[in-house]
Amino acid sequence: MVLKQAAVAAGFVVLSACAAASSYRLPINGAEAPRYFQPIGVCAGEAGLTSIQHPSSVNVKYNDSVWIQYMVQGEAYNMVVVGEDPALEAKKKGDEIFSCAQGKGPGEMPVQTTPHSPVVVEQTKPLTSEPDPVEPVKADDSGEMACTLDTQCPKHNCTKGYCRTNEPAALCVYDTHCNSHNCTNGVCQTNAPGAACQYDTHCTSHNCTNKTCQTNARGAACQFDTHCTSGNCTKNMCQ
Repeated sequence: MVLKQAAVAAGFVVLSACAAASSYRLPINGAEAPRYFQPIGVCAGEAGLTSIQHPSSVNVKYNDSVWIQYMVQGEAYNMVVVGEDPALEAKKKGDEIFSCAQGKGPGEMPVQTTPHSPVVVEQTKPLTSEPDPVEPVKADDSGEMACTLDTQCPKHNCTKGYCRTNEPAALCVYDTHCNSHNCTNGVCQTNAPGAACQYDTHCTSHNCTNKTCQTNARGAACQFDTHCTSGNCTKNMCQ
């Protein structure tokens, strides 16, 4: 009989010795990551999934044998899919939840709890609103405004110390910095086929394969049947 238990003290989900784990780096640094714990919990709840928050992670139960963990590991923030033969569908769901959380924006930095007191995320609690805007300071005659917070900028995009636009090719950190909600490789991208992407939600086709937005037509690169108009993705190609 396979023994399964949540190791709440460490914030890990421990499964049997045959459990597998796949780790994916998220585009947020470890210091900023806890501000996304609450939005992740809310988005998981909206998807009908249960989440448990720990001091350094929020864990989403995908099914009885697979968990999706959003973990602070040093300076990195990683999504770790853990379970017995975790399916690509779980990774896809994890990407969708994280993209949803980015769209909602960061919440409050969570209050640190004792290791033995995991916090079940309250799904109905509203996200904290952004702080009051602070008047930006003009950096030089170029017209660029120096900033430290998104709320100091007209377009709510403070990247690398200056206010940026939300248009394609603008520098960015988060998807919410871009009109397209697609910040990939530190630059606002479009959602059209050929654009760089990280998640299916970055593409109008909802098909991000090989880090590029694809079409849904026959011959397009794919990973899942849902990437194809035909509903048939075979050998990574829409049939």
